[in-house]
Amino acid sequence: MLLRPALLLCFISLSGSSKLHEIVKNVGKRFEDNMNLLGYADPGPRSTFKIDPRSYNIKCAYDRKTDDEVRKLKLNSALRTLSAFYDSASSENKNYEDSITWLWAVMDPDMTAVICDKENKTLNALYGECLYNAKCSFGRKTEDEVRKIKLNSALRTLSAFYDLASSENKNYEAAMTWLWAVMDPDMTAVICDQANKTLNAYQYMKYLRETGVRFEKTPRVSWKYQIETTSRYELKFGTMIFQLDKKFNLTAQIHYVITMRLNPDKEKYGTFFSIQKVETGGVCRHHGALYYDVHVDDLEEFKNHPTARTLLGFFTPLSYQFTDPEQKRIPEFWLKGLEKDKSEMYVCVDPTKDSVKYTEEQFKSWYHRFGIMWHAEKDKEEDFASISVQKIEDNKIIAIVTMKLRMGINPKVMDWNFRVAGAKSSDVDNGTRWYLDRVEVPCHPDYSAKDEAFRSIADVIATTFVEDLVDLPDPTQWYSTVAFVKRFTDQGLKEFKYCDAEKVKTDIPLLDKFIFDRNVLKIIKYTKYWVDHSGFYAPAPDSETVRFKTISVAQRGGVDIEYENEWKFEIKWHDMDKFFYVETMEIGCHNKIVDGKYGDGVEYQEIDYFAKK
Repeated sequence: MLLRPALLLCFISLSGSSKLHEIVKNVGKRFEDNMNLLGYADPGPRSTFKIDPRSYNIKCAYDRKTDDEVRKLKLNSALRTLSAFYDSASSENKNYEDSITWLWAVMDPDMTAVICDKENKTLNALYGECLYNAKCSFGRKTEDEVRKIKLNSALRTLSAFYDLASSENKNYEAAMTWLWAVMDPDMTAVICDQANKTLNAYQYMKYLRETGVRFEKTPRVSWKYQIETTSRYELKFGTMIFQLDKKFNLTAQIHYVITMRLNPDKEKYGTFFSIQKVETGGVCRHHGALYYDVHVDDLEEFKNHPTARTLLGFFTPLSYQFTDPEQKRIPEFWLKGLEKDKSEMYVCVDPTKDSVKYTEEQFKSWYHRFGIMWHAEKDKEEDFASISVQKIEDNKIIAIVTMKLRMGINPKVMDWNFRVAGAKSSDVDNGTRWYLDRVEVPCHPDYSAKDEAFRSIADVIATTFVEDLVDLPDPTQWYSTVAFVKRFTDQGLKEFKYCDAEKVKTDIPLLDKFIFDRNVLKIIKYTKYWVDHSGFYAPAPDSETVRFKTISVAQRGGVDIEYENEWKFEIKWHDMDKFFYVETMEIGCHNKIVDGKYGDGVEYQEIDYFAKK
């Protein structure tokens, strides 16, 4: 600011003209206004590395400062610059980006830098910025340097996937930790080209856990991999790993295509890249089942293969004949292929989603209850099952049998995949014969067996009541219909109550409990039913009460009268059978319906007696 008065005095002393004096005065005011505006726009300290003489001759003003003032200015400028270099020393420092921006702003256009006294490699300001910008620095590396970095990153990543192929590998857990650390936050994974089921990082790690426990320790073989040609900021490579299935003695070929992008922050993990995308094939996921994407090309040749014909003997539409076709239950014929003390059966359990080994008795009990809850779609009972063969040899065959089933009246159709292995037995006493060596029922990833069973158990009980009812010969005595509840009990009802009579223990034959009432009312026919869904909630409880109501027509004095009964069932969850067993049953008293008026919110369905005739 000392420069302005000096210049004004200088001009005034050279001119005696009042007009010139006025012009100089106005110019001085404009200069002052401009300086005030500049000060308002940028009130902070300015760099003193180089003085621009074009900026209102600031150099002249700077030269008039005292030595103490100059020392203070230099000290402040040095401290500010040192602070910037300190913050830019690591990308993890809080003010890293601000310091890079500040350094770039105060660098002279002709600035040069010398690294480690290598004067023959003087750097300009742009390269100086690269020293603090890892991507920029990587971009200036030679092609050979980039190839080496990519190769090392690819090998380090391949090593992790190799260790993750089996939970029995020595470095399995360490590889899991490493892979999680180098995954990009937006990483995606696609399994077996199922683009509509893209996984995020967390879901893919769960998939690796599921597959890792299935396989034996990974054999030490030479890696086969290929690194594709990409930009220097991207790394893409593929590999294949051979694994042996623990349960089915089946060799699987698992292949990966891995895409990574430059991320120098991952250098501490031994790679300059983070994982952006993984495409996995070989071990696929279909409605909870993990299967191998191999198949028999020639279907006719497959059908004529003696080994295949044996498996088809267990699982073909001819074998899927229902014991009682009108019941539309899923088939149990194939269970005869199980061999005591030889066959191994596995069933998924919640919430761990692990397959637990069952005895033959446990498996048959589970499957019987499974058949009560699940059924084929109406009019599709003949083609609800399919077979996908994975391996076929003279003495062994491995396949996935898929059943498309519904639970109760739920319209949703689910694929249940039974992974089976057939083997030839050479028994001295019984000769050579085939049997089912292994059967595995996998989990559905987003399905809770207990919750779904609780949601549908009332519908299944009521539907079974109706199905049994319409199958009974005419005339139907109403007390005969209660026999349906037997299939929902474990070892019979613990307790039964009818109307306001005292509770009756179940050591009395079930039908005898209703004889006392048959003389009071003669029920001609049940006509309607309604299921109470108001009591459903999740997660499902271990025990609860479910209900449905019926409308029946009775004759009193030769007049048809409608009566309503409420049926209540106390149910309890059985974890091994995955089933809600009925422990007690109560039938409410006859409630006379007047003028066809039912309770609020009750919408009865007609019972169709001609559906099965």
